Amino acid sequence: MGLSVDSAADVAREAADRVDEASVRTRAPFWRSRPGTGVLVSTVVIAGVAVGLPYTAPGRLFGFAPMPLELLAAVLAITCAYIVATEVAKQWFFRSRPS
Repeated sequence: MGLSVDSAADVAREAADRVDEASVRTRAPFWRSRPGTGVLVSTVVIAGVAVGLPYTAPGRLFGFAPMPLELLAAVLAITCAYIVATEVAKQWFFRSRPS
């Protein structure tokens, strides 16, 4: 078994979901507003499991395969682009509505 497009898409979707949680919870840019401990811990744990599971024995048992470094870098780049897009959309949304 090898890496499928679905596997990479799942990791990318998981990363984007965690970023979305951190970004949309506040009007401020997400890097200026520290999330609560529960949100921060769950984000780090879930993202770590999503990326790290294929490198473990249980991951191999379930048929997961490690992502090539280039694909992992592409997922990171896409997630960063998602952060920028979310922040731009959020600023536009809050600018167009009174507080």
